Amino acid sequence: MDKRLNELNDHNVILTGYPGTGKSYTVAKFIDLCLYKGKKVVATASTGKAAVVLTEALEKLNVHKTCVTIHKFFGILDGRFSDDEMVELMFNDERYEKRKRELLETNVLIIDEVSMISKKTFEQVEHVSRAVKNNDRPFGGMQVVLCGDFYQLPPVPSPHYGDDGSYVFSSDLIDCFHHVDLTTVHRQRDEDLSRAISEVARGQLKEDSTFLLRRLARPLPPGDPPIHLYGNNLDVDIHNARCLMDLEDPLA
Repeated sequence: MDKRLNELNDHNVILTGYPGTGKSYTVAKFIDLCLYKGKKVVATASTGKAAVVLTEALEKLNVHKTCVTIHKFFGILDGRFSDDEMVELMFNDERYEKRKRELLETNVLIIDEVSMISKKTFEQVEHVSRAVKNNDRPFGGMQVVLCGDFYQLPPVPSPHYGDDGSYVFSSDLIDCFHHVDLTTVHRQRDEDLSRAISEVARGQLKEDSTFLLRRLARPLPPGDPPIHLYGNNLDVDIHNARCLMDLEDPLA
């Protein structure tokens, strides 16, 4: 763990890894270390749920720090503002005065579950940070730590606001980040099952893992229709449509 934290020290870092490899724990320990050193840390996440999970990880370490969404901290809302409009709000809208003051004081910015942050939002955060801090270094000189698993949920496109939903790693800004990949799964001790789960996430299921998962198959008990799991939204929509067609018409 000390080695992981040393790799994060004073550098912009993108921390990745399978589920259960300790990403949230590592970030929480890093936040604790930064606070101990007297740094002003802002902990954010891509969604409210992710913010709650990181807050709970901090609570387990007795770190009294609340995580918020990146959109709330910067006042990005749903992405309706351009970069220049965001800077204008920061400097001239009294509703953004507190946000500007907090951003000026921030030394370290954490963005958890970054797979759901789009390139557009990521670059807007950098643009606003540089303008508010009046510093031409990336992110206005803040240390930025990104954390997530890019095999999980992707960004949500917003064509109306010119956001095509590209991943943050497609941004040129990613060149100023060191990449740390956590590979040891702590949540599951069965190495074969952990490997199978990782292969499923990447869509590269090998023969041994296929046999393992087939051996885990069990007949469903009688009763209500079981829940079905699908790998893409199209199959989900087709299944739901069939179920709706099978319902009795209440007006018949």
